[in-house]
Amino acid sequence: MAIGQVSHELEVNVSASEAWDLYGSLELAKFVEQELPNLIEKVQIIQGDGGVGSILKVTFASGSGVQKEKFTKVDHEKRSRK
Repeated sequence: MAIGQVSHELEVNVSASEAWDLYGSLELAKFVEQELPNLIEKVQIIQGDGGVGSILKVTFASGSGVQKEKFTKVDHEKRSRK
């Protein structure tokens, strides 16, 4: 099993609060699953409601693997999530 970190910056044409409403919740997982079916086969919420301790299981399309993500820090003031 590989453990690591991935980051990417992307400029979006919405306000920071609108972007955080999507990114800072489980809505991003639902959005990605619906909008990128050729990349993401399924996103399952294993535990939680989007806060610290939440766990997501992402199954990639074409049998290219599975990833689990655990939210260890969610800071709504600074708009950051790890």
